[in-house]
Amino acid sequence: MRDAGTIRERRVAGNRLRPHTASILLPRVRKTLTMPRLHLLILTGMALTLHACEANPSTYALTVVERDTLGVPLLTVQGAAEGLPAWTVQPDPTFLVPGDQPPYLSDIGEIAVLSDGRLVVEDNQSAELWIFDPTAAPKRIASRGDGPGEIRNVESIRVGRADSIFVFDRRHARMTILSPTGTMTAVVDLPRGVEGEGALLVSAWPLADQIALHSIRFSDPGDTSEGMRLGSRESVVRLADRSGRPDDRAVRFPAGLALINQRFDGRSPFAADPSITVEGSLVVHARGAEYRLDVRGPDLSHQRSIHWPGTRQPLLEDDVTRVRSEVEDRFTRNGRASPERVRALLDQLFAPEVVPDELPALGAIRVDDSKRVWVQAFRMAGDEWQQEDAWHVLDPSGRPLARLKLPPNTRLAAVHGDDVVLVRRDEVEVQHIGVYTLERPTVR
Repeated sequence: MRDAGTIRERRVAGNRLRPHTASILLPRVRKTLTMPRLHLLILTGMALTLHACEANPSTYALTVVERDTLGVPLLTVQGAAEGLPAWTVQPDPTFLVPGDQPPYLSDIGEIAVLSDGRLVVEDNQSAELWIFDPTAAPKRIASRGDGPGEIRNVESIRVGRADSIFVFDRRHARMTILSPTGTMTAVVDLPRGVEGEGALLVSAWPLADQIALHSIRFSDPGDTSEGMRLGSRESVVRLADRSGRPDDRAVRFPAGLALINQRFDGRSPFAADPSITVEGSLVVHARGAEYRLDVRGPDLSHQRSIHWPGTRQPLLEDDVTRVRSEVEDRFTRNGRASPERVRALLDQLFAPEVVPDELPALGAIRVDDSKRVWVQAFRMAGDEWQQEDAWHVLDPSGRPLARLKLPPNTRLAAVHGDDVVLVRRDEVEVQHIGVYTLERPTVR
């Protein structure tokens, strides 16, 4: 077996890399080496200390080993995430959308941020889209229905060039394009079964001047419009033009088992796999119990991989029982379905063939407008609103920058520049949206 490339090792300090003097003297060399003769080029130097504005500054060193494998950088992070500097958010939001005031958002889903700071927000419960402006009244731009410009089951919202708003509705298998003011400008019908019989289009995003289509296959092919189907362990991302016509460019990667159909995503609370996002000109996906991200360009070419080895965690039967009880309690308290219907659904979601043997390593992934990658360490459903220390921030090259500490009972919905959009659930289960400015430790 042959491997190609050069290995480089650097230490991560604060929010930037500081190469040692040796890195200036050693030019980057690519050569083919047999595995027994693989050379490790170590850039040595003194340990770096972070002096942050904290009561007790901490000393840490995360090592990143970079190997060029057939022209694709593979970055391996060595060290614990606790060694990263902690980013937080300022205590008061710069913009607040209270859930207990009109239009009374009941179940906040996807959120996107326009260049001027306005928020595009989906309400799952009412199947509506709203634009919230710090200087104007809320504006509804889409409502429930099956006609042009109407929505049922929004899976993604993205902001493109000139603040065009791209909304993918899985129920309708279509992309609706809106102007920055919310006026519909185009509707693109997308192929539901682009990967053939037994496949379902689960999401779509604008990708440069194209559309990225994400499909999963089912182990039991059949009608996916009504009955729940058990997804297989394969996901496919394929490119289509802006008219929705797919081409031959595609990438396949392992997926997690899920119960899903066009109307409802019945993903197991333990199945955060696959995690995938498309933003701007990047596709980022992750898989399994192993902390590994793959980054691809607008033509789906493999640009780099990031691997952060860690201890795999088995999923214990007691955890399954506890999480099922918490999910059942939440669904029942919300009053969305009868207890009998909730239990029947949970029998499917917690079936032995759906629940994995190991906990996934990763949850959601986001890419911001500066191409930083934000990765959520997986949390079980019972911890959904307790995500403190749960996000890792990677710089555009894939090296870790920081870990984000969120306030209790919040989730990260979007990132825009130096701001994050958080959804907070209060003590009476009302949801509120806030835009908060990031706070970072000062590195001297």
